[in-house]
Amino acid sequence: MPKLSHDTVYIAWFVSNCDSHSGREEYVLKLRSQPGIHVDIYGGCSSVLNSHVVPIQCQKGTPNCTEITLSNYRFYLSFKNSKCDTYISEKYWNQGLNGNAVPIVMGAKKEQYKRIAVPNSYLHVDDFASVEQLARELHRLNRNLTEFTKYLQWKQLYDVDGQYASVIGLDIHTTLCLLGHYQRLHHLKENNNHVQFLLQRIRDIFSVGTDKLPNFNWETAKLKPVKISEFYNPGVNCWDNEYPSFPRRAFNFLFTWWKLF
Repeated sequence: MPKLSHDTVYIAWFVSNCDSHSGREEYVLKLRSQPGIHVDIYGGCSSVLNSHVVPIQCQKGTPNCTEITLSNYRFYLSFKNSKCDTYISEKYWNQGLNGNAVPIVMGAKKEQYKRIAVPNSYLHVDDFASVEQLARELHRLNRNLTEFTKYLQWKQLYDVDGQYASVIGLDIHTTLCLLGHYQRLHHLKENNNHVQFLLQRIRDIFSVGTDKLPNFNWETAKLKPVKISEFYNPGVNCWDNEYPSFPRRAFNFLFTWWKLF
């Protein structure tokens, strides 16, 4: 691992979608223009003409390549290509929490991160009034390892598990399967002792007393509707179903990405 300078902030960014709704390209361009800030870009939008701390190119599917690369950086950009109010990018969960590079996040609002992300494990761009203010904070952390390691202390309290399970011992597919069986049994016209026994066994598996499934009603076997407004805000172009317009793509290519290169 190369010796990182306390005078230069080294940041890694893995990105393959070069035209996003979130405006992350422009933000990175401003961040990269700050004195002493060094952003290396890997992936489909890699800056091939800029020297990397790690002279490798991680292709999707390369085992441990991302983790090995991040081990050479103190900071990592976890920037979503869309600004969804309630969606925290997998870049935070999968890469940001697997290593010693502190993720700098953009996408979901900071209130959402405070609600479900690991406390004090990231820097949110919305906590800084300007790119210049963020750059000053990065330099402060880069020069003070005691302050920097505060963003890694969560590792003493949390374990990172790549397999999601809503209930201990059950993956998401098993969970949905059991809830589907519960719904089918609950709505059977013949409600005999055998059906009641099976319903009770499923409730026992989920340990309803301790493991809460707030969107599932055990009495009615119905799933609580989720308002689409909780996940979609048309004012911020949440979903990337289509690329930005051709003029926007041309602008990005001519005036943004060539500078990042």
